[in-house]
Amino acid sequence: MEDLENEIVDAETGVSLFRLGLARKENKHGKLIIYYRPPSPFTPVILVIKMGLDIKFKYPEAIVILEDYYISNEINEILNGIKIE
Repeated sequence: MEDLENEIVDAETGVSLFRLGLARKENKHGKLIIYYRPPSPFTPVILVIKMGLDIKFKYPEAIVILEDYYISNEINEILNGIKIE
C-alpha cells in the first residue's frame, strides 16, 4: 500500500500527495477513508478532480473525501458515485 501512496502525485510538483501532507488515510469501522485537499484554494477544479480520480483508481474500495475546497461537496458526490470493478 505504501507503493500506491507514492504513485499518487501532485500534478504541478510531481511529489506524492501523502508526502506533501495533502492526503491521509483512516480506517473507520472497517472502511478505508482517504481525505485529500488541494495545495491551494486557487488550484483549478480539473486538477482537484484529477487528484481525486487518481486516488479512487488506486484505492477503488476507499471512500474519497475532498476537504477545504469551495465545491468539495459536489466533487465528493461525483467521486464516491464512481464504481470501479
